[in-house]
Amino acid sequence: LPSVCHHLCLYMCTNNNIYSTLDEQCIFNEEDFDKSVEKYVQSSSDSLKEVFDKAVKVGRVRKYNNPQEILKAFLSLGKDGLNHNEILNKIRKTIPDYPQGNLTTYLKQLQLPERGSILRYDSNAGLYYFSSPFVKAYAHCVLTKRNKAKDMEVDISVPLEDLIKTTIKLLKIKIDNGE
Repeated sequence: LPSVCHHLCLYMCTNNNIYSTLDEQCIFNEEDFDKSVEKYVQSSSDSLKEVFDKAVKVGRVRKYNNPQEILKAFLSLGKDGLNHNEILNKIRKTIPDYPQGNLTTYLKQLQLPERGSILRYDSNAGLYYFSSPFVKAYAHCVLTKRNKAKDMEVDISVPLEDLIKTTIKLLKIKIDNGE
């Protein structure tokens, strides 16, 4: 996240033709922030897609699309951090026989580089989180589109405008909450 903050600040400066330290204070507004997020998302959309695709990639057909089910449940609960039982209970609302072992296995996998490290685990709090708000926004956009397409396994590209709007919304919530 520090890298993201650095890029957002850099883009706010360059968007306002600031290329060196100023003698006087410069105050940015919400529009400056929105434009910097837009520029950041445009420059990183390929890497966001790569992280997401690694996370949901299924090597062979199984009974459940475990990574996708976990991410959909995570996003639908609308909280930043979730524990194992919250995720399991949400999945079981639509898939009553979903095995607890699958959730445990895939929650571990979704933290690994082979799965794009899309989630992280805070052992002190016992909660899982998305690794970044940008990845979360991208996942939200893609899974919303897939839901509308009735979970068809198709390559869905996310309109940049949708991704930017979702990212700005999530970042503003984090800022309002002092995070």
